[in-house]
Amino acid sequence: MNVKFIDVLQKNGLHQHITTPTRQRGDDEPHVLDLVITSDDIVSTLEYRSPLGKSDHSVISFECQVDVPKVTKSSRFNYQKGEFDELRVFLNLDLDQTLSPDDNNLDDMWAIFKSILLDGMEHYIPQTKNMTTLKSSTLQPFNSDIKQLIHKKHRAWTRFMETRKPSVMQEYKRLRNQVRFEALKIRKLNPKHFWKYIKSRTSTSTSVGELKTMDATGREVRYSIQKMQIRLIY
Repeated sequence: MNVKFIDVLQKNGLHQHITTPTRQRGDDEPHVLDLVITSDDIVSTLEYRSPLGKSDHSVISFECQVDVPKVTKSSRFNYQKGEFDELRVFLNLDLDQTLSPDDNNLDDMWAIFKSILLDGMEHYIPQTKNMTTLKSSTLQPFNSDIKQLIHKKHRAWTRFMETRKPSVMQEYKRLRNQVRFEALKIRKLNPKHFWKYIKSRTSTSTSVGELKTMDATGREVRYSIQKMQIRLIY
């Protein structure tokens, strides 16, 4: 690995977790071309798996030990069914009289306006209960035979990276082609189920928790300001 690159990692307190070559093609010398870099030592259970399709780069699988609080909400605003015309009328206020800028500072005026806005949202935007989503494991389209075949493919690649024997590479290619053939059969048999599973494994979601604050009367209120389309109101 380049000395200057390693120096940059060390100066910035970064961790590079890949220690085994991740790219191998034919008789070429294996190289470390795929990296996992973190600011903290949070990576565990790092595995080098067989490439996808005809790629010559190992798939790197690892877990991150991070503490992320789970956001749970019993209900949320259904903005698609909001009565925004009525909400605009509700918010058509005399701001000078409502906010009293001569008597209130900026924080006080924001608290007053926010309280009015939240009241309007509660009146004119219905709420709906969160729907529970199926775990990706329940969407799994592969049976036990295919899972075992994929496991054999991973093991064949690992043996090749260790021995670099042509015979092991031929066995890996045979298993790779077999896995690809079985996956294509599943995709053609039930494409909707197949792509639903792929999407569940490749997409990520970020839950933004509700913001808590106090209104002008001292009451605690919660709302998701990121999801509120203010531009629809004005």
